[in-house]
Amino acid sequence: MSVEFRRVAVTEQQIAEWNLPTRSTKITTHSRGWSGGDSVEIDTIRTADLKALVEREIKQVIDPHQWQRMLAIEQEERLTLRQMIGRRAA
Repeated sequence: MSVEFRRVAVTEQQIAEWNLPTRSTKITTHSRGWSGGDSVEIDTIRTADLKALVEREIKQVIDPHQWQRMLAIEQEERLTLRQMIGRRAA
């Protein structure tokens, strides 16, 4: 099994388009060799935008039928949990 990493968030284009706030990069062990300039925290991206980015990337690499099946299963699980909670409240 191989793993492919893709940078889908906090890109230079997103920083410019969404006017994400930057700060000086901290000088710590894990960023010692960083030469890319300022830093941006991922949590400065709106949750809805980040979710859309991740979902788009996932959809590019998985079977669309399998994705729909998972969404249906998730919906059924939510319904089951709501029913379980409702029964306990009674």
